[in-house]
Amino acid sequence: CEPVPIFEGCPEGSTVQVCFCTQFNIENICNSYGNYSVNDHVKIQPFLDEDYIKYSPAAARQYRPAIIKGTWGGPCECHIEAPYVVWDDNRYTDPLSGGQGDRDIFFTRPLITDTGTYISPIIDAGAKAKWYYLEWWGVTPLGTKITFQTRTGDTPWPDDSWTEWTGPKYDPEIGKWVYDGPAEIVDPNCNLYPESRYIQYRIDLRCCPDCGFPCNVPCISAVKIYYEGGLSPVYLPLILKNYSEVTPPPTSITPNDSYYETYQWNLRRINAPSAWGITTGNDTIIAILDTGVDTGHPDLAAKIVNGYDFVNGDSDPSDDNGHGTHVAGIAAAVSNNSIGIAGVSWGARIMPVKVMNADGEGSHYDIANGIIWAANNGARIINLSLGSQASSQTLQNAVNEAYTKGCLLVAAAGNYYQEGNPVIYPAAYPNVLAVAATGYNDEHASYSEAGDYVDVAAPGGNPESDADTDPNHWIMSTFWRGKGYGDYLWMAGTSQAAPHVAGLAALVWTVNPSLSNDGVASVITSSAVDIGDLGKDDFFGYGRIDAYAAVKMGQTSSVTQRWEKPFRPQPNEGSLPHRPGYVLVRFLPYVTQAEVDELLRDLGATVVDEIPALRVKRLRVPEGRELDVISALEASSRVEYAEPDYLAYAF
Repeated sequence: CEPVPIFEGCPEGSTVQVCFCTQFNIENICNSYGNYSVNDHVKIQPFLDEDYIKYSPAAARQYRPAIIKGTWGGPCECHIEAPYVVWDDNRYTDPLSGGQGDRDIFFTRPLITDTGTYISPIIDAGAKAKWYYLEWWGVTPLGTKITFQTRTGDTPWPDDSWTEWTGPKYDPEIGKWVYDGPAEIVDPNCNLYPESRYIQYRIDLRCCPDCGFPCNVPCISAVKIYYEGGLSPVYLPLILKNYSEVTPPPTSITPNDSYYETYQWNLRRINAPSAWGITTGNDTIIAILDTGVDTGHPDLAAKIVNGYDFVNGDSDPSDDNGHGTHVAGIAAAVSNNSIGIAGVSWGARIMPVKVMNADGEGSHYDIANGIIWAANNGARIINLSLGSQASSQTLQNAVNEAYTKGCLLVAAAGNYYQEGNPVIYPAAYPNVLAVAATGYNDEHASYSEAGDYVDVAAPGGNPESDADTDPNHWIMSTFWRGKGYGDYLWMAGTSQAAPHVAGLAALVWTVNPSLSNDGVASVITSSAVDIGDLGKDDFFGYGRIDAYAAVKMGQTSSVTQRWEKPFRPQPNEGSLPHRPGYVLVRFLPYVTQAEVDELLRDLGATVVDEIPALRVKRLRVPEGRELDVISALEASSRVEYAEPDYLAYAF
């Protein structure tokens, strides 16, 4: 009897209540009709709810019992409405298979080849049968006994018998809430099947926001419990459909950061306080590829590790825009320090990699260079709150290289839903976890890109206009107004949604460092709350992230399968924005340096720099002639690909 978790899933301040409701108060399972020989075609009258057949083969031989249920007439006019399940004396359960006979529709158990006692509950899922008809197919040993059994008792539990959940509540050995009350079948004189005792319960949970009555009742599932081997405690599977599993009700941690309670609704929405009750994270490094980070910000400075500036070509990745500083704070601000904000991961380190300028604009070459640099310098998670409609081979190769090295790449899905909803890269690449944005009420943010490449959603804010001052429509985080100034600002976008996922990945890796990047991605997507159409959809992917559910799942997950998503490349239509005077090229590996020099000399191009890990060179070419140079390079037998140095933007 494997325990199934109870889902908390209630508003803050709720009290979980439970009703143990026996659908039928089982009194006994009796021999209502006695024994019959194997060739008697016996027609029996059923009881009110569920009936049983017990049969004991006298010898090991191949034969089949067939149970035929009819609603009127005779065995030639029967109607089967549900499969039947057989329990044998080894507690082995096997669905009965269906078939079409000469006269009847019937269900049979697969060939029985062992002696022993078998019991089959005949489960009526539709209209009540008026009779059951039993036949044995095959060669049946003499002495085989068949016993028809029916269950007596039909006393429902009152519907209004709600009580608060009381002990024993929690089993620390299995980490689950359990019921360990007695299992009783009250008539000891019945001829009971000794190896399995069947009891049916309906267990209902409901949320009481103010501990009052009546309460809202979510969608409930009825369950069946088998007691094995005597009157021992059993774990009741308590199931609420369409909710994530949460067991036990978590210990929440509330940080003391000054803006947390008033402004950081987003962290409560993803259930971060409950996740912090398990872990606040370790020193996993999150690379923030953006406009830089204010490395002197009082809510960030203690988290900063060495980074790099690919825009200016130096080791000072300071922010001169503010976007990157905002993103970094969401993922991993210094937390519980009585100032400012809390981040998703309190322990994670921030690696600032500046790939975008003061205008929030960067090139694919610089972004690819930053991805490779981060992967080679200790980053385990790479956050990309940037993108554009342009897809480049250089950027995709960088993504694949970093993923091969074990990094998890997280990217914003884009903010252009109302401008035609174009496909956005790098979010749409395989090996990138694409994040859409949600608002305060888990609604799709009006700007957030939608498409089959969206993997999950996270809070990004959903302001009605630039003049909207409702803090619940924005995301509060750290901001730059000058190095070390220590400012904070509201912003909204998929750029704000993505670092929630990056921070969560750091928490998951903290509780299970052995997980691969595939495993972490699978945990995050599998534990998400399905808030859109059932299953994966274009607006929310697999759902809005749930930090607590992900961390709980991550603790025991051993996911090894490849996490994948489809890639449907879109042609770059027209002349998408690119860096003027630059072209990216990858030569075939056997081409000599002399051949490269000759080809470039004829085109009036020179090599500016290169990314050795990708074998891609950045060329300086006459401005306005980028596409001509690309055409000439692609016509050469020495070139694998050539492309513009496309631009990307902060979202």
